[in-house]
Amino acid sequence: MTDEELQVMKSAVRILTRRPHSRKELIDKLMARDFRYPAVLAVIRECEKHGYLNDRQMVEDYADELAARGHGDFKIKLKLRSKGLSPDLITEKLEALNEDSPPAERAEQALEHRLPALNREKDPRKRREKAYRFLASRGFDGESIRAALEHMENDDEDY
Repeated sequence: MTDEELQVMKSAVRILTRRPHSRKELIDKLMARDFRYPAVLAVIRECEKHGYLNDRQMVEDYADELAARGHGDFKIKLKLRSKGLSPDLITEKLEALNEDSPPAERAEQALEHRLPALNREKDPRKRREKAYRFLASRGFDGESIRAALEHMENDDEDY
């Protein structure tokens, strides 16, 4: 490695120790530090070779984290794309995620955490509208939202 590549590698390791990054994010951050592109690419290849940088693992981990936090497919896809991750990897992960935990089930779980705040609303129509808006803002599709709302209404007549 050249002296410049060593400097780039030090920066890359510092960046990657804080949190995982996608290939694109790391390239962008290193280029913003005025390193030359050939040195950055050499370091990126080296990081991938040693397993410090893995877009597939990044998609897996980040999508699981977002799903666990109660986000829907649309929001997960949006956040993964913003990190410059491959659409093919994203689609593949979302399909696997939906097999393990369907979007309607995740929407129900997200809504359960929101119920104390929603139950303060006395008007059932307004309560349902607020629940719908909440789930839509979390990136769930209309079908999943309706299923979650029906499930919650069936479980609790007060809802």
